[in-house]
Amino acid sequence: MHKLGRFLTLSSLVLSLVACGARAGRDLDRAVLLDGRRSLSSAVPAEPLAWLDLRSPQFAGRDSLVLIPNGACFLGDKLLVSDGGTERIDWFDPEGRHLRSLGRDGEGPGEFRRLEMVRCRDDGSGFMAVDSEEWRIQFFDADGTYRDVVAAPPIPQGIPYVGEFALARDGRFVDSWFSASLGPYLKDSDAWEGVALVRIWDPQGQQLGSLGEPTPYEDVVLRRVFNHVNADFVADTLWVLTEADATIRGYDHTGAEIGDPIPLPVYHRGVDPVVMVGRPVMDGFRLNRAAYQPNVTGLAALSGGRFAVLRFRDWREVQRGAGDAGFKDFWPRSFVDVVDRHGRVEASYELPGRAAALASDKGGRVAVITEDLGTAVRTVLVASLPGVAPRAADRPVVLAEAPGQERPAAQSAAATFVSAGGGGALQQ
Repeated sequence: MHKLGRFLTLSSLVLSLVACGARAGRDLDRAVLLDGRRSLSSAVPAEPLAWLDLRSPQFAGRDSLVLIPNGACFLGDKLLVSDGGTERIDWFDPEGRHLRSLGRDGEGPGEFRRLEMVRCRDDGSGFMAVDSEEWRIQFFDADGTYRDVVAAPPIPQGIPYVGEFALARDGRFVDSWFSASLGPYLKDSDAWEGVALVRIWDPQGQQLGSLGEPTPYEDVVLRRVFNHVNADFVADTLWVLTEADATIRGYDHTGAEIGDPIPLPVYHRGVDPVVMVGRPVMDGFRLNRAAYQPNVTGLAALSGGRFAVLRFRDWREVQRGAGDAGFKDFWPRSFVDVVDRHGRVEASYELPGRAAALASDKGGRVAVITEDLGTAVRTVLVASLPGVAPRAADRPVVLAEAPGQERPAAQSAAATFVSAGGGGALQQ
C-alpha cells in the first residue's frame, strides 16, 4: 500500500493540462444543472451568527494546542477534534474548554503516524480514528479506552490516501475513496465495473456490501472528483452528499434508498474544470487532479429532519504566498446552510475563512474547520444554530423515514446492510 506513496513522495511527477475543455464543460453542466432539471437560483441572504473559535486568545495556549485540525465529531455533548499537527485527539466541552487529549506519534494502540480524521457514533458510545500512514483504523470507547484496530479499506491502484468515513452506532462503518485528496486513475470502463459511491464494513473490517452508483461523467478524472462523497450516519440511516451535483441521498438499514434524491439549490456554474494528468507511474496509475468551483461540500444531520451543508459562493482568483513559493488559487466565501428534507435553504450563516470540514451533534450544534486565506492557519468554529432544536439526550435520534413514511416498530438499528446500487474542495 505504501509503495506508491513513497514513489510519489520521491518522484518529481509533472501534471499537465489535458485538452478536454468541451468534455469537462459538458460534465460540469450535467452536474450543476442535472441534465436541465435544475436552474441556477438566487442566494439566500446570510444571517449573523456568533462563532466560538477554539483558537481564540480567550483560551490560553491554544496556538500550540490546536495546530492542524483535520476532523471533528460530537461524542455526546463533547466535541472531539483530530489534529494532524500533534497526532492527538482533543476533547472540548460545550463552552470550548479543553478537557483532555488522546494520542501521540507512534505505532502502538492510541498512537498515530498520520492522524487523518475522527468519527463518532451518534449515541456517544465510541469513536474511530483513521491513520493513513499506518493504514489502519483504531476504535475507542466513549472514555477513550482503546478497543480494536482494523486495516483501512484498500483503494484501487494502491493509493495511500484515505477518503471519507462515517461510523454507525453498532460499529459498522462506511468509506468512500471518491473523497481522497489523491485518487486512482481508472481510464478503462472495465475498471469502473462494480464501483460504488460508498462501501460498508463490519467492525472487524470485512466488507458487507456497497451503496450508490457514481454518476458516469465522460472525463474519468471528473468522474472521481465530481462524485466526491460526504457521509453522515443517524442511527441506522446513512446520508450521502455528492459534491458536484449538490444532491443528498439516504439509505436505510437494508441498503434501500429512502425516498427521492434531494437536490440542493445551486447559485453558480463556475468556470470550466481544469483537468491535470501526469505521466504513467505503475499499475496504470497517473497522478491526476481537477480544479473547479463547487457549490457545496460537507454534510451533517440536524434535528427535525434538517441538514447542515457547507456552501461556497463568490469564487475569486487570489494569490497565495509570495515569490517563488506563491501560486494562484481560487477562494470562495463560505457559509453553513440549514436545509430541510426537500432541499430548501431555511437559513445561511457566513463563516470566516474557507470551510474545510463539518460536524453536528445531530441536534442544533455544529463545528466547522476553516482555513484563513492570508496565513493558511486552520481553526475550529462552534455554534448553536438558531431555530434548530437541541438534541434531547434521553431520546434516540430517528431520521430514517422519507416524508410521509413511518418506520415499522420491528426495524432494528443492528440490521446488516446489503449490497445495493451499482456496486472538494477546489482541487482533488
